[in-house]
Amino acid sequence: MVKSEVGSSKKKQVKETSVNDDGTLTLVMEKKGQRYPSESPGSGDYVFYDTLYKENPESVMALVWCIEHGLFSKEEALRLYPKYEKAKETYLRRNKAGSRLSTSSNGGSKKKRKLKQVKELSGSAGMAIAVSEGIGTMTYA
Repeated sequence: MVKSEVGSSKKKQVKETSVNDDGTLTLVMEKKGQRYPSESPGSGDYVFYDTLYKENPESVMALVWCIEHGLFSKEEALRLYPKYEKAKETYLRRNKAGSRLSTSSNGGSKKKRKLKQVKELSGSAGMAIAVSEGIGTMTYA
């Protein structure tokens, strides 16, 4: 097991990695339920899910993402872990039901419509080709 220290001298986090049998490294997460490395606070996903959870703490989607990406402190993650497990089941159930509902009623086989290919384009729609954007415009006739 390899340990590396990350952070400033005030606050150091120790992240552990282990070497698998096939020679690949596995990062051991430090918080309960965390599956992915922590996002940067400036990341768009971080801001979206953090705001969503603060505005609606009952949001299943936000809770699952926040726990799995390590948004909460260790204590908060431990406190919310039972709620996370229930939310995760609900989230997976909803996604599976949604995928079943999206298939058609005739056994999932959909007939694809063939699109007609346009053989020839004609410019008879009363449109002229002109370039009129920018400084020093030019018109082609």
